[in-house]
Amino acid sequence: RSKSQRKVVANSIWVFFSTRLCIVFLSSKSCLALYEDEVQGHGL
Repeated sequence: RSKSQRKVVANSIWVFFSTRLCIVFLSSKSCLALYEDEVQGHGL
């Protein structure tokens, strides 16, 4: 129970930091370009 709880916390922390990083990169349009490459690469 506590192990899965810790996993959720680690997940939310990772999401938080990756979102912050994406926001920082968004100002230089890098994240948007990466996102478009990812979408095109997966055929979505």
